[in-house]
Amino acid sequence: MNDIGAAHAVRFEQVHRAMALFAQGLAGQARAVQLQGEGAADARAIRLPEVTDGFGSRRENHGACRIAVLRQLDEAATAPDFDRWPRPTLARRVYRWLESLRIDSMIVQRYPGAVGDLRRVQAHALARHSRVIDASRPMHALVGGLARFTLGGDRADLSGLADSASLCGDSMLDRILDLAATVQADTADARASLCATAAICAVLDAAGRQRRAARFVPVDGPGPFEGLPAGPTDADAPAGESSHGDAADGGWSAALAFSIDAADTTPQLQAKRTPPSPTAAASHSYFHDEWDSIGRRYLPDWCQVREQRLRGDDLRFLHDLRERHAALRNEVRRQFAAIRPAFRQRLHRRLDGDEVDIDAAIAETVERRAGRLAEGRVFIAAQQPRRDVCAAFLVDMSGSTGFLVPDPAAQAASEDDDDDDYLYQGRVAAPAAQRPVRRRVIDIAADALGLMCDALHELGDRHAVYCFSGEGRHNVAFHVAKAFDDPWSARTAAALAAMQPMGATRTGAAIRHATMRLAHEPAATRVLIVVSDGYPQDSDYGPVHGDASYGIHDTARALREAGQAGIDTFCIAIDPAGHDYLRTMCAPDRYLVIDDVTALPAQLGKVYRALTVR
Repeated sequence: MNDIGAAHAVRFEQVHRAMALFAQGLAGQARAVQLQGEGAADARAIRLPEVTDGFGSRRENHGACRIAVLRQLDEAATAPDFDRWPRPTLARRVYRWLESLRIDSMIVQRYPGAVGDLRRVQAHALARHSRVIDASRPMHALVGGLARFTLGGDRADLSGLADSASLCGDSMLDRILDLAATVQADTADARASLCATAAICAVLDAAGRQRRAARFVPVDGPGPFEGLPAGPTDADAPAGESSHGDAADGGWSAALAFSIDAADTTPQLQAKRTPPSPTAAASHSYFHDEWDSIGRRYLPDWCQVREQRLRGDDLRFLHDLRERHAALRNEVRRQFAAIRPAFRQRLHRRLDGDEVDIDAAIAETVERRAGRLAEGRVFIAAQQPRRDVCAAFLVDMSGSTGFLVPDPAAQAASEDDDDDDYLYQGRVAAPAAQRPVRRRVIDIAADALGLMCDALHELGDRHAVYCFSGEGRHNVAFHVAKAFDDPWSARTAAALAAMQPMGATRTGAAIRHATMRLAHEPAATRVLIVVSDGYPQDSDYGPVHGDASYGIHDTARALREAGQAGIDTFCIAIDPAGHDYLRTMCAPDRYLVIDDVTALPAQLGKVYRALTVR
């Protein structure tokens, strides 16, 4: 990176949250944004480079990031299996180019405001690609012309390549570009790219055979695709090989038919799927109503909630938690110690105790002299009374909780930067070995709940921890990290450490299920605290896709139902925009908005104390 590029570079940590919100706003559901090359990833995650610095201003580099997001939002699932095609490597490469052309055309149609950024990105890619085309070689001209066209090149600018490619046959490049242009239609999908790939590969194969015949190249000699630009060589199949289908088209039609049949039974050309749950425990299904705010009615048994235990194997989590947050742990314990009853209860007629119960001792003496059996219950015991309280914590485990928590030092350094810096950043990144470990929102939530459970265990209040996510009304995931009867231990704490971002946020169904669990508790005071980092949303939350108000009203109704069941509710939003929707969902004294997620552990203790002290 040169000095100019460094001055305007955009780093991943500066934009990933803004890009995730951008993606969520367009897709209508949470999409994780991850760093390229980062471990095992969510199959639906959007990948961005660590640094984007190819353009002359920060605004333009931001625009390049937005184009990367738009391209991946409309991307099909993994490419079809080309292993049975005559030239797998060539087919994969042509398919990738055509998919890029199809998606870019879709962006132009759907998002006119992104056209400027898209053209800039395409021009940058074209400038880089032009350096590797050898226009003096006909096959290079054919493949290079196709590549430049899919990168946004104008057909009129490809006249020089067309002259060279004409040595492969009259209008050969025009035929290829006409086929490629079919994926620019409004109705084109990934299958259209697959069909165009087969047709273009057949044309390229025919061109190769013509060149071999003209030059008398043996069938087992070097093929015409050897050393082509941008890498469309085919080491998987020697030139001239046609082991599939008839010889007329080199087997491309048969290969296409096979791939289309496979696509009908596999998700290769369908939408990307949500990764499996982080736990393999068996699930139990429950059905809950949903409030239709548009029709002003309940939809009976509308949501299927799948309850399962959340299990983890990090048995050191509790020990590490206590070490990392020693000061905060002591503060929370001090706060909770203050809400214990001030006086001990005196329990009479005990078998053991601190003092003798005179009345009981006299009664025991009378019983013995009368010849009756005396039990020896002649003591008074003083003990701390148990509070008649039970609480459930319901934690959002949706994909957006995977956001990295801002580095305070980097955030302070960025306060004077321009408005295009959507969020936190640092001007010069430290070497990877010196950077502190970045933590996610869900990691902070796990710490906060661990500290709460630690304190509530000493206080003696019954408590449970639930997590929720999901994908559609038929698959609302409800994970039990700690049930009311679970003892607090390293094994229980490991379940908190196993929380991972996944799915969407169907909050209403999760609240109703947690309410059902709390309703079975006989305590005089029952509390439900909901912790989330955004408004309720799911792929089919309401009849109109993307209508946020439907989920908000359903959640508000679910909270009201909990209140009618005798359960006190409170919502904590780790979202600066939380006031916009929480004022509709809750009473003013029943919610809290936290701008800084690192404040969650301390705030959670204060909220709990306020709810349970009468």
